[in-house]
Order: sequence, then C-alpha cells, then structure tokens
Amino acid sequence: WKGFLQSLKARGLERSELWISDEHDGLIKSIEECFPGQLRQRCIVHWMRNAQSKVSKTDLLWLLPLTKDLVGSRTYNPNLRLSLDQFENLFSDFESMGGKYVTFTGGEPFLRADFPEILKLTTKYGFGIVIMSNGSMINEDTIALLKPIRLAKIQITLYGNREDYPRMTRGGDHEKTINALKLLKRSGFKYSVPCPLTRENTGSFAYFKEMQSEHPLTFYHIIDDPLHPNGRSYYSEFSLEPLSEQLSPFIKPIEASYQYTKDRPKACIIGSNLIFVGITGEVYPCYQYPVPIGNLHHRRITEIWNKNDELDYIRTVNSGHVFDICVTCGSSEYCVRCLAYNMIYNGSLVSLYEGTCLKADRAREEQLHYQAGAYEER
Repeated sequence: WKGFLQSLKARGLERSELWISDEHDGLIKSIEECFPGQLRQRCIVHWMRNAQSKVSKTDLLWLLPLTKDLVGSRTYNPNLRLSLDQFENLFSDFESMGGKYVTFTGGEPFLRADFPEILKLTTKYGFGIVIMSNGSMINEDTIALLKPIRLAKIQITLYGNREDYPRMTRGGDHEKTINALKLLKRSGFKYSVPCPLTRENTGSFAYFKEMQSEHPLTFYHIIDDPLHPNGRSYYSEFSLEPLSEQLSPFIKPIEASYQYTKDRPKACIIGSNLIFVGITGEVYPCYQYPVPIGNLHHRRITEIWNKNDELDYIRTVNSGHVFDICVTCGSSEYCVRCLAYNMIYNGSLVSLYEGTCLKADRAREEQLHYQAGAYEER
C-alpha cells in the first residue's frame, strides 16, 4: 500500500479531499505517512459487512434494517427540511422563551431558495438576526432584503488576498466577497470580517493589515487538538504553530474571565443560552454536540428545551463539580471545558477529554509568550 501511495505522489497527487478505506492497519498507516493531515473515513459498506458478519443469519433479519437506518440517518433528505410553517412555530416559540438572537449559518444560508421568506417571517418578532455568510451571494437585491429585518450583524469571512482566497476556499470568488463588504459598508449595516491566520495564507497577512483601515477585521487562528491533530477541523492541516512569530502582530492577550472555584464552576454555555437547529429539524444543545436531543418534526422547541431528561442531565453535569481537577488547574482561565468533546472522544459527558486540558495549556503558553512583548494591539 505504501508503494502504491508513493507512486501517486510521484505522479503529482498532493492531497485528497477525503480518503475512504476499510480498517486495514497497513493501509491506514500508509495514508497517514504518505499524506499526513488529510481526512480519512471508514468505508460504510465495509463497516456494514463487518457488523453483519458478527451475528447469525437469523439475527440479520432485525440487524440489517437497523444498520441501514443508522447509516442513512445523517443523509440529507430535502423532503425533511423545515417548512415555512415550522419556521413560524419555531420563531414564535423562541420569542416566548425570551430568545434574543437567531443566527443563520451554513454552508451558505443565501443558497436556500426560500431564505427571503424565512427572513420576512422574523420581522414579526423582537429578536435580532445574525447572518454568517461568505458574501458570494450578497448584491443589491440582498441588501434590499436585509433592510426590513432586525439585523444585528452580518459576518463575512475573508480567507485571504486574491491569490490565497481560491486555495483556502477550494475555488471561492475573492472579488464577490470584497464587493459584498463594500455594499454592506455603503448601506450602513453592522458587519464583521473574521480572518483566519494559517500557514496557507501567510502571504495575506500584510493584506489583512491594510484592509483594517477599510473594514472591521478580526483575526483568529486554529490551535489543533493536541490528541487528534488531524481530526475534525477543516483547517487542521493549515494551522500555524501556536508560538509562531507570524501571529504576533495579530494576537491580543486574553483577559481571564474569572477564576474557577468549587463555588463558582467554569461552565460553558451548553444547555443554558444556546440551542442549535439543523436544516432537517434536529435540535442540539450546541453546534458541536454529536447527538440530537430532539427534532422539530416531532416536538416543539419549547418542549425540547423545558421537558427533556437528556438536556437536564447535560445542565447538571455542566454546572456541577464533576471535574474537581479543574479547580487547581493553572490554565483554567484559558479553557473552554467542552462537554461535546467529552462525548465525541470519550463517549461520556463526565469523562473529561484530555485534549481539552492540553489545548488550554497550549493557549496559556501562547498568551504568556505574547504578553511578554511579542505582540501589537489589534
């Protein structure tokens, strides 16, 4: 396998969007050695065959339909998209719950054909609207659509200059994004422009600094998961080293939010003031959490939020003293104690994911480094 993959490299293959293979140890090792940092997925067909080989033919009668349902549960079915009536119910319920902001994101939210109708529905309610977009579909018609709604902010990510942008976005249009920023500025909308700092767009860093005089740019960089550096993040292969001097002009020291104590545990916002709704109605306590806690096709959002044993358990763990080790941790003020990561990597809310601790330690080291004088104010 290694010889085969090396022959592909010799013929010019630099990267693959996704490697799909069975669980052959030699093949997996060869992919990781020849193409480090690239995403790999286990072949679903092989996985189903492996599962079926573990049971008797009699048991296959009930196992086969279940495995097919499991594999298909994440497959997008356009017939299950929330209807306008369901959005109306969602917005009405959200208002009654005291919700302050609704954020539309994607992908690209403006790709949805009925997105204008969805936005018009929000004008009946008092909550603010936040839209996260790449700007490619923002034009004069879009600006006219945005004016009547309670738009709190629109966020347009700028991935680089004209040369870096297409590579970072796999073919995105830099000019359309810049035109969108000019339109938003001219129209008087509140907007923000986050810019990722990666090893793939270092040639854009001076460009970002120049653009600060024209638009409200902010900067962020990805700190890889120390235990899974080639994991879920799209940008993991692009990450700069945490103490890279290329980051120093952009980093501002973090002000500690508050000290973690047993009387005041540091909790994330999961289950308290955030809820995530997928395009086909799945409801999650945060956007990273791997398991839905309900579906709007079956229950209203008020019922999912207020009468949900699973969500109550998440809240109990989040506000409790399960993680006493955090009390004495010197990196606690740099840590987001992510319960979703506990579930993703350890399969349990109460099993603290070690990578969270290592990531906090790395963030603390980085901040101490820049606080020592290697940074400029944004």
